[in-house]
Amino acid sequence: MAVTLGAALVLAPVSAAVAAFLGTWSPGEFRRRDPVASMFNRVEVALATLCASAVLLYLNADPTNWPVVIALAFVGLATDAIVNAALIVPSVCMGLPKVRLTPDV
Repeated sequence: MAVTLGAALVLAPVSAAVAAFLGTWSPGEFRRRDPVASMFNRVEVALATLCASAVLLYLNADPTNWPVVIALAFVGLATDAIVNAALIVPSVCMGLPKVRLTPDV
C-alpha cells in the first residue's frame, strides 16, 4: 500500500496503475487455483492507485513540498480506500469473485 501511494504521488496515473498492477504479482500466483480472483485483486489495486494518482494530479501535488505532501498523502490514501471499498464490498456481498482478504502465508 505504501509503495502504490508513493507511486501515485510521483507518477502519472497510468504509470502508477501499471506499477501497482505489476507490483502485485507474486511467485504464488502461478499456484493459485482461482485465476479470476487473482486477476480481480490485481485490477482492483491498479484501479484504486489510478484514481488516487488522478486526484493527486488534479490537486497539482508536489512531492517536494514537505509540509503539504503529508496532507496530500492522506488525500491519496482516502481516495484509494474509497475506491477499494467501492469495488470490494459489492463483490464480497455478491460472492463474485471470491476475493482473498488476507495475504498468502
